[in-house]
Amino acid sequence: MVTGGSVDINSVAPDVHFGDVLNELKSLNVPEEKIFLDRVLAIPNFTFDKYRQLKASRPTIFAANCFGGVLYHRFGLKFLSPTINMAIDDRSMVNFLGDLHKCIDSELQFQGLSSKPQMGYNYPIFKINGNVNLHMNHYGKYGADFAKAKWNERKARINWNNIVAFACTENPEILEAFDKLPFAKKFCFVPFPSDKKSAVYLDPALDPAPNGGKRPIGDLLNRFGLGYNKYNYDLWNMLLYGRKTTYYKE
Repeated sequence: MVTGGSVDINSVAPDVHFGDVLNELKSLNVPEEKIFLDRVLAIPNFTFDKYRQLKASRPTIFAANCFGGVLYHRFGLKFLSPTINMAIDDRSMVNFLGDLHKCIDSELQFQGLSSKPQMGYNYPIFKINGNVNLHMNHYGKYGADFAKAKWNERKARINWNNIVAFACTENPEILEAFDKLPFAKKFCFVPFPSDKKSAVYLDPALDPAPNGGKRPIGDLLNRFGLGYNKYNYDLWNMLLYGRKTTYYKE
């Protein structure tokens, strides 16, 4: 069990401490499947069997925002997806997942830099397949070439046998389109109740903004991934089996 690591598990930088220890243990011929981070013990419903199964399954997580990176970091899993440290709007996400192989095979087309002074820096925007915009919002300090290199490096790792698709939207029409996508493991987080099979309801009242207002659905989703709220959905069942279940009820 490896303790420590990055304070911010949603950061762009790799988990340096864990990476250093992992490399040293590998050099000593310790099997990677026997190495794990201490923080996974705190994920509700953790068991060693589930963790071994999850690591062995090598999930590729396609997510519309930082949620995918949050899960990879929190579970101590290797990035097997290019949609890390970036954002895709809800409609583009449906287009991306609806034509996934073509999108992955497409070359990134640089569209320019964002102009969002509130972030303290601009970040590169790319387009793929003519209708999918990729906002590389966590690569502003690293540049377009670095962002493109990371996208290409990680897309080569995709495990096509275990895709987990995550999206979020406040638009019922987007939810309906997402619900029709042909993935066994798919979840669309929404701030309203829905009977759609893929819909996961994140009640804004359970995680209000500091001023008492409503958080955007993307913020609710990221905070759910980090465990900062009262949503009791079982992440193990989502990643392992594509099931929408809770781990306890109040």
